[in-house]
Amino acid sequence: MILGVLFKCLTARVCVVEEFYGKYDENGQCEVITREKIQGILNFQKTRATDYNRFIVIFTYVSVMMMPLAAGQMTRNQGVKFHRVLARLYNKMIGTDANAEETKMIKDFIRLIKKNPLQINLISNFPAGMNLLPVIVMLFFNYLIVILQFNHVI
Repeated sequence: MILGVLFKCLTARVCVVEEFYGKYDENGQCEVITREKIQGILNFQKTRATDYNRFIVIFTYVSVMMMPLAAGQMTRNQGVKFHRVLARLYNKMIGTDANAEETKMIKDFIRLIKKNPLQINLISNFPAGMNLLPVIVMLFFNYLIVILQFNHVI
């Protein structure tokens, strides 16, 4: 590939029209390269770079926004697993001795976990988890529609 590019550079014929430079195309016509063409190419490359930067910023924002939701969901799942393990332990202990002190303590602990489940709360009210994802998407589209209406797009 590099040899092909070098060959094209060596075989390209340059023409001069007044103050401008150009190159001959396949038909032998001189194609003039003006400042406007060069500026257009440079502006296109700048636009692509800013688009990539915007994509990186948006991707980072979405990743950071999703982390608490994923962590909250994982915490909630571990709480459910812990509750199941305690229930199995309680069922096994009931078979041996239903009136033991440990059995009553496990039953009280299970009741406590049911009343206050293991979860991460956002702003001390909303439990974090994947159930908040549809709410966030709904709010995003709601505000997007409002912004588009203000700009008279819709």
